[in-house]
Amino acid sequence: MPLACRLFAVLVLVALLAGTAAAEPAPLAPGQEVEVKYGANWLRGKIEKIDGDRVFVSWDGYDAGQNSWVTRAEVRPRPDPLAPAGGGAGAAGPDGGATQPAEFYQPGREVEIKYGANWLRGKIEKVEAERVFVSWDGYHESQNVWVPKSNVRPRGAQLGGDAGGAGGGGGGAPVRLAPPGKGGLAGIYIWTQVTPQNGTVIIRYLFRPDGTFVLGRAFAGGENLDWAAAAAIFPGEAGIYRIAGTALVMDYGDGRSLTRELEPGTEPARIKGWLRATPFPDGHRLDASYDASGGAAIAGATGSQEQRWVFHADGTFEIAEGRAADAGRGAAHAHTTEHLDWKGTYRLHGHTLTLTLGGTAKDYTTFLLGEELGPAPQMLFLDWAACRRSE
Repeated sequence: MPLACRLFAVLVLVALLAGTAAAEPAPLAPGQEVEVKYGANWLRGKIEKIDGDRVFVSWDGYDAGQNSWVTRAEVRPRPDPLAPAGGGAGAAGPDGGATQPAEFYQPGREVEIKYGANWLRGKIEKVEAERVFVSWDGYHESQNVWVPKSNVRPRGAQLGGDAGGAGGGGGGAPVRLAPPGKGGLAGIYIWTQVTPQNGTVIIRYLFRPDGTFVLGRAFAGGENLDWAAAAAIFPGEAGIYRIAGTALVMDYGDGRSLTRELEPGTEPARIKGWLRATPFPDGHRLDASYDASGGAAIAGATGSQEQRWVFHADGTFEIAEGRAADAGRGAAHAHTTEHLDWKGTYRLHGHTLTLTLGGTAKDYTTFLLGEELGPAPQMLFLDWAACRRSE
């Protein structure tokens, strides 16, 4: 999988973190390290200041520009990672966490799962001697993983159980979104975040005029993607949005809500701190080749860890398996291997690339970012893959 895809996946998963509030408010103070409710799970952070029933928090691993006000009900002390459920000694795991009593690890039990420095909601699916197979709330079963037993704890551990809270989210289950209305945005917007753990991470949002948006794994299939299907499969990566004055309010299918500020008087509208990607004119032609690896296969071409995608100015394209022969790498378009396996036609229109192969057409989400429009951009973005031009 390309590096950009891996980084993107990390941020999308971290962006879904949140949890449940304590039944009784805990004492809070500026400088205190806490867990902050974000949707249905908990994200680590720190209290910067307190104003009545509001708390201004920073988020671990994020810059100060992401600091935000939350309610007291959305903040709780960080639980002791070495304390098992219900008291008792509890054996320390290899990561310093506690293993629970043997009877705790049962298929079907709803739990919190350690992910980096935070905890995500999920469920135990299978149990082995030293590890458990877990699913994540709001994620497709393809994301299920094995984790050590010490990376699983009861929901609301050390905090008097799951009492819900002001932040909403209802346990991480998908929520029924209101019917989308006229949104007012159209196009792809990019949010970049620099974190100590992961370096520069990129989130790509596709906003549609009908008031819907997608990101992450739902960011695939061009501007006419099936939004309802994406929202059903990936509720944390699809939602509806509305504009109230200069505020952009995004409601996700997993119950989260995010507000960002628009720059006044801009056309097309710009989101403060975000980049707006450039669409391709209808019928634009490419004349370049691009290298892709791993999961970035297109048009059903699989089985090769390395592919070269070749676009010609006459509207045709080819996909070659393997790297180009060393002897030909210096010549323009010297990209052929022993054979070319897939040939077809392509069409660029807006943020959609349509590839037709063997009479079957398929759409991909595409855009330009920070480059002049031309026949050979340095980077070609297809769905969530970022493919570099071959030299």
